[in-house]
Formats: sequence, structure tokens, C-alpha cells
Amino acid sequence: MTEYVRLSHPEKIYGEKKLLESQISLLTLSKIMKEFNTHRKDELALKISLKKNLNEFKESLVELEHSLPKSTLYEEKLKEEKRKHEIVKLIIKPEEKLKQKIEKQKEEISPIQKEQEQKKSIDEQIAEIKQKIASLRLKQ
Repeated sequence: MTEYVRLSHPEKIYGEKKLLESQISLLTLSKIMKEFNTHRKDELALKISLKKNLNEFKESLVELEHSLPKSTLYEEKLKEEKRKHEIVKLIIKPEEKLKQKIEKQKEEISPIQKEQEQKKSIDEQIAEIKQKIASLRLKQ
């Protein structure tokens, strides 16, 4: 058993109109999807051809690099700069060694001076302790 619903004439026209509009939107969507797929295929083909062209260009650059004479000018400049730096280092090193020796001599304090400093510090500590004792006596 099936049931039927009676539709008025304006409802029938409205329903048919909406059905046709949805069909149109589905067809336009299908058309857009087909265009998108063709564009993606074209893009992929272009990417592949670009990659091939880049690889060919790279190979031609390598061949050109091998066919051109190699210049040693840059290497010679580097060697010359290294020599200059070595000369400067040789000049600077003795001066630095002298400075370091002088600083070490300044840092090295004679044993007599060390004992005097220790005595002073011990004497100072004794004086502080005596002051504390004196202040404790005054508090009593």
C-alpha cells in the first residue's frame, strides 16, 4: 500500500523548479570538476617538462664547465693570503709570548710577599676576634 499526498498546483511548480535548479547546479559542478581535472593534467605535464628542461640545462652547464679552461688565479690568491696570514702570525707570536711572560712574572709573587700577605690576613683576623671579645665584655 502506498500513500499519496495531494499537492496544489503552486507547490508542484515550486518543487519542479527546485528539482531543475538542483540538476543545473549538479551539471555545472560536474563541468567544473572536468575542467579542474584537465588543468591538473596540464599542470603535471608542464611540471614534468620543466623538470626535464632543468636537468638538460644542468647537464649542459656541467659539460660547459668541463670544456672551459680552469683558472688557478683564485687558488693562487688564497695561497698568497695564507702566506700573508702566516707571516703576520710569526710577527705577532713573539710579541704575544713576551706579553705573556711579563704577565706571568707579574702574577708570580715571591714567597716572602705571600707569607707577608698571609700574616696580614691572620693579624687582621686576630684583631677582628679581639674586637668581638671586647664587645661581648661590654655587653656583660
